Amino acid sequence: MNIISKKQRLQISAIDGINEQLIAWASVSNLFNMVMGEPENEFTEQALKSALCGDESVRVRESYHMMERIWKNHPEWGLMPDYTLLSSFEHSGKYYQQYRDHLAHMFKVLLLGLYLYETSADISTAFQHKDVDSTSFAAIWSITTLYHDIGYVFDTLDKSIDGDTTQSACKALAKIFCFPLHHLFPDLIDADYEEALQKKYHCYNRHTLAFAELINALRVFAGRGSSVGLSMEQTTTENPILEYYTMLSYPNSTRNCFDHGISSAMILLFQRTLIHDYISRVYNALCAASNPMKAGPVLNKLKEGVTKLNQALPTMSKFTEEAAFALAVHNINQNHSDAFIRNLLARNVTIRQFRIPLSEEPFAYLLRICDELQCWDRPQMSDPIRAEAYLQGTQVHLKNNDGHPVLSIDEAKEREKIVKALNNIIDPSIEMWLESFH
Repeated sequence: MNIISKKQRLQISAIDGINEQLIAWASVSNLFNMVMGEPENEFTEQALKSALCGDESVRVRESYHMMERIWKNHPEWGLMPDYTLLSSFEHSGKYYQQYRDHLAHMFKVLLLGLYLYETSADISTAFQHKDVDSTSFAAIWSITTLYHDIGYVFDTLDKSIDGDTTQSACKALAKIFCFPLHHLFPDLIDADYEEALQKKYHCYNRHTLAFAELINALRVFAGRGSSVGLSMEQTTTENPILEYYTMLSYPNSTRNCFDHGISSAMILLFQRTLIHDYISRVYNALCAASNPMKAGPVLNKLKEGVTKLNQALPTMSKFTEEAAFALAVHNINQNHSDAFIRNLLARNVTIRQFRIPLSEEPFAYLLRICDELQCWDRPQMSDPIRAEAYLQGTQVHLKNNDGHPVLSIDEAKEREKIVKALNNIIDPSIEMWLESFH
């Protein structure tokens, strides 16, 4: 692989390759503007250029700001994940040796999926057949991609349910859950205002969080999994995803690690249940209050925002479950030891038939391919040498083959790595989205 040093990258004034192509597409994309939640004339090309630039520190910071803008403009999509905790773990050596960037990666996966939806008839048609219109797609895809790797906060080198990093992750999540309205409407109220509101209307929220409570959120997947070849026999629980996660993560198991995709799903599902209950209670309290805590524009805007959120709860509950399923299966594969497979079978779980079909699970399929295709500008965080030798955006290009978008990757080894990672995992195969290497 051609090594481009950090100093050389900073000397490149113009963004080239796939990053330049995504910027050009986003500047005229209605779907991108819908996701950003801002009028088209407020699209800032410079902000996107910064998020896709060659300087890794700038790229991470500006990707965070772009994702923050999305969540702030769409409070109905739920709480923004704790990206700061993930980023701090990434830069403090808490992950395995070959761990790559995931914070800026999540933003680029979002962009790539939006691009494929708008440019690929195969992708857009698959969603149409599932009665998913562009507005619903924008919401579900954004929630999916902007949560899909947050579960890495539990997949550090300290792979223990009672470990320090697991506990710190639970504490960070609980801190957000304490004052969700402050995080949903950051420009309107602060944590002190929300705390006063909770005391006035007795709408207290959680201040502690146990890892077991997060795992319990996976019970929503009971009866789901057959569409991707996950099945259980001779059992009444019918929750192969929960069983798979249990086998991987619990002490004394064969692997003793956390599947970050399923961890991401359980965080999303838990916050959905908790926040939806909280919003309902706050809404009912505000509507029933005869003596409002603080009359004026702030409370009026808050009531307006909470009312809209309460009305959106049923729809967002469905969207969240769809996103969570895509998260849960985006890291599952059959590449396990025979002993692990036998232990799964002992728990009545079969995994050898696991495959994600575009026709049945378009969100899961799109996430799986975009997660692998987004291979550029991803330094290996725990390796100072390889941190300087990763595939650049200038080495990847988007091409159109008779109306069908494909990625052209200059490095044969990187292309082979992607093909190998998704071999027999998706249908149609990943080679459909890659230009043949000559």
